[in-house]
Amino acid sequence: KYGPKNFVAIKQDLDPLSITLEQALELILKYNLNPQKTILVGDTEHDYKVAQSIGAHTILVGFGHIHKERLLKTEQTVIDSVQELELFFKYLN
Repeated sequence: KYGPKNFVAIKQDLDPLSITLEQALELILKYNLNPQKTILVGDTEHDYKVAQSIGAHTILVGFGHIHKERLLKTEQTVIDSVQELELFFKYLN
């Protein structure tokens, strides 16, 4: 299951501006995550590429610094608000 505790622990380990492939792989190992059951939430095409590289799923947020229409070109789920993101994860549980 997904929940806020998972996000808090992982977010503390990340550079707030960008996640590198190496950081993502370190997190997978550190927290013993199954990439196929992991969702990387990001706001750039780079975040999508990192998730794709490690075999994780992606949710992109259209309220970051990259415009929603540009993110939609990745053909990934793009969420419009924090509230919508919260509902998305509640639905998964």
